Amino acid sequence: MRIKRLDITGFKSFMERSVFTFDEGVTGIVGPNGCGKSNVVDAIRWVMGEQSAKNLRGRGMEDVIFNGSENKPPLSMAEVSLTFIVDETDQLSPQYQGFSEVTVTRRLFRNGDSEYLINKTQCRLLDITELFLGTGVGTKAYSIIEQGRVGLIVSSKPEDRRHLLEEAAGVTKYKARRKAAERKMEATDANLLRVTDITNELEKRLEALSRQSKKAEKYKKLKSRMRDIDLHAATHRQLELMAEKKMLQSRLENLGSEERESLDRVKELEETITRRRAELETETAALQALAAEVHTLESSLQRDTQEMSFGQRNLEETRARVAAAQAELDGLVARKTEMSDAMAAREAELSGIAGSWKEDEVAMQVAQEELRRVSQLQTEVALRLEQERAGLVAVATRLANHESNLVNLARQRGDLDGRRAKLQGELETLRAQELELENVRGDVAKRVEDTRHLAAELAERKGQEEDALTRTRTAFTENEIEVIALREELSDKRSRLSTLEDIQKNYDGFDRGVRAVMTRAGVTPREQGIFGLVADVITVTPRYERAVEAALGERLQHVIVESRDKGVELVEYLKGHAEGRGSFLPVPALDALPPPLEPDFSRPGVLAHALREVTCEEALTPLVQLLLADVIVVQDVATARAWAESGGPACTLVTQEGEVFRPTAPSSAVSARARPWARSRRSAKSPSWPPRWPGWRSATTRFSPATTRSRSRWGTRRASSRAWPRTSTPRS
Repeated sequence: MRIKRLDITGFKSFMERSVFTFDEGVTGIVGPNGCGKSNVVDAIRWVMGEQSAKNLRGRGMEDVIFNGSENKPPLSMAEVSLTFIVDETDQLSPQYQGFSEVTVTRRLFRNGDSEYLINKTQCRLLDITELFLGTGVGTKAYSIIEQGRVGLIVSSKPEDRRHLLEEAAGVTKYKARRKAAERKMEATDANLLRVTDITNELEKRLEALSRQSKKAEKYKKLKSRMRDIDLHAATHRQLELMAEKKMLQSRLENLGSEERESLDRVKELEETITRRRAELETETAALQALAAEVHTLESSLQRDTQEMSFGQRNLEETRARVAAAQAELDGLVARKTEMSDAMAAREAELSGIAGSWKEDEVAMQVAQEELRRVSQLQTEVALRLEQERAGLVAVATRLANHESNLVNLARQRGDLDGRRAKLQGELETLRAQELELENVRGDVAKRVEDTRHLAAELAERKGQEEDALTRTRTAFTENEIEVIALREELSDKRSRLSTLEDIQKNYDGFDRGVRAVMTRAGVTPREQGIFGLVADVITVTPRYERAVEAALGERLQHVIVESRDKGVELVEYLKGHAEGRGSFLPVPALDALPPPLEPDFSRPGVLAHALREVTCEEALTPLVQLLLADVIVVQDVATARAWAESGGPACTLVTQEGEVFRPTAPSSAVSARARPWARSRRSAKSPSWPPRWPGWRSATTRFSPATTRSRSRWGTRRASSRAWPRTSTPRS
């Protein structure tokens, strides 16, 4: 790898983007002191992953960012990109092979964030370090030689010089990978040690947990039996309570209907009395209003009569004044006529007497003044006469109105007297009806009192029913809790069954070769000449499962094939595909087998012949006889020891707990714990496992009707409690 170009932006003294191109040959950078020559080398070292600020001639890593000057502000980021030309002899990582150039970029922000990029793709510092491993390029490689570095290399120790030689030879990256692999192996060893400790601890707890599980199963069985007995008793009690409840409900409904009818009748009578009373009060108020109106009309009539008499007197006085005024007017008219005649005479005399005109003029003025006074007096008398005539007309009009009002009032008084008599008759009728209703009300009140006594009795029964309802609710809650527990247990069992089925399907826990052969056979192994595993084809009596499992041991995971050739073919398959090892059992001919050993059941502690406790399909009977012909199940270790000491026939003795005594090593015994793969497949294929589900379903089904009956009984009692009649006190 050879440097082609260096791009610097914001790094130390380089504020603006600066590009350095390195052409073929030797490239030198010259300049005065302080111009930034050393900063170019620091930029190359920094972009290749240098993490020490001291090696970059700074106190902190943020010192590499341009801090500003007198004329330029500081920057918030420093960025350096270094471009290499990749030669054909360079050995790079697979993801970078095929590129003619590789560009490494590093950015640093003032907030401490940093970014690394290779070919403009974000990466880790580790990726950049691995890129430069073995190429001679790097922060500590020989590609950067500073002042005094040559003397340091010459005077350094052989180990340090060896590091430079390994870097030049390209061995460094392999040593780095070896160290990383060693660290991973150490971590794996620590994890394995921890797993071993945990496994040992769990194995110590297995026996205690086994005893606890047996006790728990016994407790569950007793608890289930007790629950069934309680449910049976509760069901009988529930049926008795339901029959009694139906009888009480029918009687309660009859009494309730009678009480409702009585209450409805009382309510109707009370409404009738209230309505009649309201009508009576309305009529009484109307009668009082009419009486007040009559009194008002009588007062108005008396007042109008007085006003009419007063008006008649005023009319007579006015007529008298009118007559006097008329007479005075006539006198004035006559006097006016006289004055006119005198004036005419005076004028005649005036016209005849010219000499005495001054006296006549004075007399004439006096006469004119007298005439003016008389005219004025005449005008006043005429005005008074008109006023008197208007007052007379008004009095006549009022008199006519009063007469009309008197006639109307007399007619209204007659009508009011008639209505008063009618209302008096209706009042008497209503009083008679009220007396009759009071009698009926007494009878109804007596019946209501009887109904109240009956309601008190029913309330007492209601309390008893509510107590029974409370007990039913409690039983319902308990049933719900039990159903929930059963459902949770059913869910756990289903989950376990699913897990065991997956284990059986994937052959987990078996040898690699066995798993490869069975996986290759798929779902149709018989068509390929494979009968299956020994653990899959045999069925053992549950009592002797552990004993048979211990006797067979590792042979449980042997593969049964139809012939020896088929076994050789499968062995060749495992060898050719490097799938591990496997054991194959061809089915022998029945006539080629020795007769099975017949145990002496008269011996104490001899329980069974293992061959008789195992069933399989008829075609595999010879194979089972081959495996278990000499296996005898005994009660305990003492029985096995007694058998061996008595010189009985050579056979394999196995106890119910799984201790095995082989004839080849009579003094040794193997305590066989159930192997995980054998236990899982036995549980998955055990005939006692699936039939247990119908039991759970029947238990759930048994609890479901009880829960349904409790729920229906609860709802019925709630409805009946809401339907209890409420006692009401009739209004008096």
